[in-house]
Amino acid sequence: MSRDEWNKSGFEPGDYKEFIREVMNRYELTTGKRLNWIAAEHLNDNNPHAHVIIKAVYHDRDNVPFRLKIDKNDREVFRELFQEVKNDARGFELERPVNHEYKKEHFLTKNSKEQTKNVAKPLLNELKRRIEESRRQGERERENNYDYRR
Repeated sequence: MSRDEWNKSGFEPGDYKEFIREVMNRYELTTGKRLNWIAAEHLNDNNPHAHVIIKAVYHDRDNVPFRLKIDKNDREVFRELFQEVKNDARGFELERPVNHEYKKEHFLTKNSKEQTKNVAKPLLNELKRRIEESRRQGERERENNYDYRR
């Protein structure tokens, strides 16, 4: 969350820890997965945030271990749960500025195409160069290999 949202909400140091604990508890209850995790709270000047590290193995309700893979849907669930927990903690929901959303959406759609073009072409050229280099290296090795020439 932004520093502005943090200040408007009246949050204090240590609140993030409680938010993360609650989010993780709600996720476990919702999915039936018991997770091993740790988190670190970072109250930076611009954006207070937390980092959460989750062990790649979880146990189900019957204590059977499974490999954990957090996909796009899980990340969305975490975002929604975090929003719910924040709103529950502050007792109200903050409205996002309309202009901010438009600028963000406009920036992403306009610049995404340009950025894709700017990134894809050099990568493709580098890939072609490496393939050609590998092909030439293979030819040199075959020419120098006495057993191969027989």
